[in-house]
Amino acid sequence: MAAATGADYRWFFDVYIREADLPELLTERDGDDLLLRWKVPSDKPFPMPVEVQVGSETERLPMRDGTGRVHAPADGVVTIDPHSKVLRRFEYIERAQAFKKARQDSDDK
Repeated sequence: MAAATGADYRWFFDVYIREADLPELLTERDGDDLLLRWKVPSDKPFPMPVEVQVGSETERLPMRDGTGRVHAPADGVVTIDPHSKVLRRFEYIERAQAFKKARQDSDDK
């Protein structure tokens, strides 16, 4: 891949191929800015860029050091990864799966 693109993508394969858990994108507010940070298994580098839509404008954050910042007023509508391009961990999906499994286990008794 490096020969074809001229870029080093070891970070990509180190996380998606060699780790069992998916990276998680954490968010935090700092006034009218939204801070994003990748939480990656084994604290590996993960400069996966992320698109953030604020209102009708979309900005691509390079996330070179695993972090990014975008101006996003607190009363604005913000959508992170609006086209769902990035494979990542979603805690709410894990909670829904656990609920479904617990309900199924309860029904089986």
